[in-house]
Amino acid sequence: MRFLQGFKYHIQNINELNFVARDFDRTFMNTLDRSKWRAITDTFTQRLTDQVIINAAGKYPPEIIPLDSAETVQKLITRRNILAKDAMRYYKFLSKEVTVMGSNEDEYFQLQNDSGLLKLSVYKKNEFSDSVTVMYRRSFDPKETKEIRLFGLNGADKFETAPDVSSKIKLRIIGGKGNDTFNLRGNIKTHLYDLSTEKNALVSLRRTKKELSALPSVLDYSATGSKYNRLRFPRFNFGFNAEDKLLIGAGFVSTRHGFRKAPYASFQ
Repeated sequence: MRFLQGFKYHIQNINELNFVARDFDRTFMNTLDRSKWRAITDTFTQRLTDQVIINAAGKYPPEIIPLDSAETVQKLITRRNILAKDAMRYYKFLSKEVTVMGSNEDEYFQLQNDSGLLKLSVYKKNEFSDSVTVMYRRSFDPKETKEIRLFGLNGADKFETAPDVSSKIKLRIIGGKGNDTFNLRGNIKTHLYDLSTEKNALVSLRRTKKELSALPSVLDYSATGSKYNRLRFPRFNFGFNAEDKLLIGAGFVSTRHGFRKAPYASFQ
């Protein structure tokens, strides 16, 4: 619930609540690793038996059953049969870039080695202990995840990478308002964003690129607006002029998006 406090704080008006699935899933399903995702999918498909689908289609009005019931049953059974495969494809797609939020209070973000995986734990923090309550925990596979973004939001947060951590996953840390502590000792490529006007503690910044600014925009966070890369092929062009007569061409259009790259990172 503390994550949701920070999330709610950054929703400025009711229009921002009009999530599309890509924004909702990235925000509220980021705790699920591959094993949990598969287990949930398997449980659902096992419970959605043919008989359950047949019984549901039998709830149509009597006039509709002979017209549409059989086709509906067949379509639902077919979709259920491919759900497990498609669900794991979707999991892999969502796992490429994962965003984890803090809240308006103090948190401790800890990164550790987990048998070759990158383990992220986020704890509620107070003046007596850095790890009062576990708020988030997940181990990331570099074969699936290319980038993790940590937003501390408000509060005096602490970000720490263990010395034995080595990962190909790119890490972005956006500290947020409050005097934060950064002790990033591991072998992991890190980008750090925070306010230069705050009294942040930069204990260790191994392999870390800093972007410290007096502008509040350095801390910008948006829960909406996730954009997909697009490749359109083929693209045909037709033209005509007096010298060359009819012109016909073929090509492609590629649009790629990146972190804080508006309106796009590259367009070709």
